[in-house]
Amino acid sequence: MAIVAAAFNIINAVVCKMCHNHRVMYLKAASVVTFVCLLSVCIMIALDIKSMFIAFIFCVLAGNASLSSLLVPVLHITNRKMVSTTAVSIMNFCFFMMVGILGTATGFLLHVFKPERIKGVLVYGNNSYLLLFGTFLAISMFEMYKAAKLSNKY
Repeated sequence: MAIVAAAFNIINAVVCKMCHNHRVMYLKAASVVTFVCLLSVCIMIALDIKSMFIAFIFCVLAGNASLSSLLVPVLHITNRKMVSTTAVSIMNFCFFMMVGILGTATGFLLHVFKPERIKGVLVYGNNSYLLLFGTFLAISMFEMYKAAKLSNKY
């Protein structure tokens, strides 16, 4: 996953430069890709489709996550020089906080439906995963809404 994210990061930088640094369109595209990936995972879980395609979807999400590196230049462009460094540090703080919050929420959501214990290992059912990815899908809808409001004009 790290190699895929690193490769996408390099590709994103090259394509962004080719498109005259219009970073916002990539952030909008990333929100749509995230939504489509999570929607397809939810559909596959709901229909009980077991496929290696889910692993491919997670690789696409890892590549999509590399677009977050575009946020730093956008923050520098959209904020005054005196506060742009503070804006970047707040963004990094928020990333780490969301990992903590979503990690805890993931455990809580998975335990809404009781897991089975098989040979000492907890195995969660489709309902648990559908609830989890459905929640992430709702978050991605909010992300898509906010990204749609972004403008290339700074």
